[in-house]
Amino acid sequence: MVLIPFNFISFYLMGRLFGLRHRTSVRTSLALSNFSEFALTVVAVGVANGVFADNWLTVTALAVAIGMIISSLANAYSLQILARLDEILPDENEARLRPTDRPIDTGAAEVVVLGMGRIGPGAYERLVDRGGLSVIGIDNDHLVVEELEREEFNVLEGDATDHKFWHRLVVGGTARTVILAMAIHDSNTFALDQLRIAGFDGTIAAVVQRQDQAQQSPMRQWNHLTVEDPRKPVTPKCDPQRTCRSPALH
Repeated sequence: MVLIPFNFISFYLMGRLFGLRHRTSVRTSLALSNFSEFALTVVAVGVANGVFADNWLTVTALAVAIGMIISSLANAYSLQILARLDEILPDENEARLRPTDRPIDTGAAEVVVLGMGRIGPGAYERLVDRGGLSVIGIDNDHLVVEELEREEFNVLEGDATDHKFWHRLVVGGTARTVILAMAIHDSNTFALDQLRIAGFDGTIAAVVQRQDQAQQSPMRQWNHLTVEDPRKPVTPKCDPQRTCRSPALH
């Protein structure tokens, strides 16, 4: 049992060596630091060949079982453990992190558009041109991001349907509006859930293909944009029970 903390530390240091964030390294270490059941196979073979005494099989089985229990409990409270470790671990050098592990920082943007495929760029331009707002777009397609960058859009690459994305996302204090403009409705719903979990209290607008999607929970609780015909311009509409705060959404 005394080796479990050493396993955790060694896996954590290995993760940091390979450019993983504190969060990724800690959670990986918690998952890997328990004793593997493969140890039972090794000891069983050793006992059968007279290398180990018979009681070693019982000791190893107990060690593996207890190790798994400890690992399960540690993983169940991984967020609390991370919060405590964040207070004592040194600040991360972003330049040394792997590109896929670096924070996604929205900077001073007032509006974040998730999904820059067919609808996102139009919403982006309307918010900038008519609303005079600082906007940043995020899309998971590398080619789309490159094309938009050539057109001088302020855009970042990221997948809003990935839990890891939300762990990496750093939203500046100026962001008061998020537009969910991804093509798949379930993707927008997932992103909405993540925003609610994060405690985002600004305006949330979601693009929907059909009016019934806007009435589905949890969409019906928030402002939404309805696209009645994909060939027509996007027409913003606000939920009557909640006032849109962004001038461009009126």
